[in-house]
Amino acid sequence: MVTQNGEHVRPLIDATNIDIINAIRDDASSEFQRRVPSATKANMRQSLDTMLRYPGIRNEFYDALINEIGNRYVNKLRWQNPLAEFKRAAMQYGSTQEEISVGLVKAHIYDPDNEYLGDDIYGTYKPQVKSVFHTVNREDWYPISVNESQLRKAFENENSGLAQLNGEIMQSPTTSDNNDEFLSMCNLFAEYANLGGYWKIHNDPISLTADASVQAKQLLKNIRAMIYTIPIKPWTKYNAAHMPAVVSRDDLILFMTPEIHAAIDVDALAAAFNVSYMDAQARIYDIPAEMFGMNQVQAVLTTKQFFFVWDYQYLTTTSGLNPISQNTNYFLHHKESISLSPFAPAVLFWEGAGSEMIIKALGNITIATPTLQIALQKFGNAAIVPTNVARGGLVQVVANATSENYPNLDVIGVSYKIVENAAGVAGATLPTDGQFTRVSNTGVLTVGMGETASTITVQAQVEYIDPATPEVNKTISGTIAVPVTGDGLLGLQSGFVASIAVTSSASTVTVGKTVKLTAVATLTDGRTADVSNMVTWHADNADYTVGADGTLTGVAAGTATPTATLFAVTQPIGTPITVS
Repeated sequence: MVTQNGEHVRPLIDATNIDIINAIRDDASSEFQRRVPSATKANMRQSLDTMLRYPGIRNEFYDALINEIGNRYVNKLRWQNPLAEFKRAAMQYGSTQEEISVGLVKAHIYDPDNEYLGDDIYGTYKPQVKSVFHTVNREDWYPISVNESQLRKAFENENSGLAQLNGEIMQSPTTSDNNDEFLSMCNLFAEYANLGGYWKIHNDPISLTADASVQAKQLLKNIRAMIYTIPIKPWTKYNAAHMPAVVSRDDLILFMTPEIHAAIDVDALAAAFNVSYMDAQARIYDIPAEMFGMNQVQAVLTTKQFFFVWDYQYLTTTSGLNPISQNTNYFLHHKESISLSPFAPAVLFWEGAGSEMIIKALGNITIATPTLQIALQKFGNAAIVPTNVARGGLVQVVANATSENYPNLDVIGVSYKIVENAAGVAGATLPTDGQFTRVSNTGVLTVGMGETASTITVQAQVEYIDPATPEVNKTISGTIAVPVTGDGLLGLQSGFVASIAVTSSASTVTVGKTVKLTAVATLTDGRTADVSNMVTWHADNADYTVGADGTLTGVAAGTATPTATLFAVTQPIGTPITVS
């Protein structure tokens, strides 16, 4: 059995005239069977005369000879498209096929301290989807004429005349069709390059007239390296659509010029494919250099899914008998889609410049100044882009890390934390409501209802390993000062605090000893309140420290001028404390 355009056919090269006539008669109309008896050597002339005497019988015989016998005829010397095995199943209805690729789903970090709302549970998470449409773009027909004299000569050679006639009729159009299909499929190599899809690997020219064993071995190493690399994970950089492609080593195939095929060691390729020598040969397809449509090509490593070629129509039709020339014209029609899959990975080995190295230095890493991107709202309410955060509210802090060599550095994660006295941020303090004011590892800043600090400073930090210097851990960070607004639950409202008075239990303190600081707030209505445990304390130098409860501890000889902040009001101590 032989496959032609997806159909199993039976060779009739050795069939005699008697075999062919009887094969046609078995499937013919009852009128044909009544007028034309079963063929034998004795009545061959009678069968011919009957068919030529009645036009209807003759036309039925011609059509059957071409459409039924001819389509099953396979000539030993007929050339077939070597790329035909990559064609996909024929489609009889509809002239367009859609090819879809679905991207990977981004992981979300689970935070046990986060409050997951309706948007998280019932929101829409759309995966990255790309699709391409492959339509019928080749509609060719191939004509050939058959006349009565050819049929008479075929009957004169009673042993194989009709079989030879079929060979003459079918060989030319089918060979022409296969050749045109092959050329069209070869054009797809350049089309893929036009999409910017090839991952390019440079290799020095390989000469056939001089010793080029070094260059041939290097090419072989490059090919083997990619055979091992592509199936490891779903890569996005090895295909034109830049979608994650899952590849099995069993699907990898290699197109190369005959000259390169002759120069490389197929035994070594067989080891790379993990197959036998003969199986490795079956995975290599020779394409003349000029057929690639690109200069300096040596080989292309891709998969069986590279070609998206499928038949829409493959049949023969007839014009009927020409009453003047007594010719009957037959037409081979071939309609198909000849296209390529942009989702199939393809690596180009050539003499030109290569793509960037697979592993390279990250280059200068930068982290953008964090921004407030979205305020988290209850399910069904519109999200807003804030400039601050209210007490009891949440806000999303976002910072992106980039590299000069990797513009989209998704592999580098950003962590977040609340910091004190950040560089360039005046009045930055740690939160006073430490139980409820926090930032998650996904950058969600939550401010407690009892928070008294007027500004919360969030630091976004990246820790990464540069492939160029993996032994050195590197860190880079950026900060954002988030204003805190709104009323709290402390019995005091932010707009009611007029001033703060800071005093100390002693005017001096020795190193290692402590004194107690007191902060008294005066409200707009004249009332006063001890807010020592509500304010945020600041130390102006390293000679001392101040705890959250207002305890000052001496560290080194000097002067201490602590400051207290409540809501937006800040006040230093009236009389500095001497540290001795």
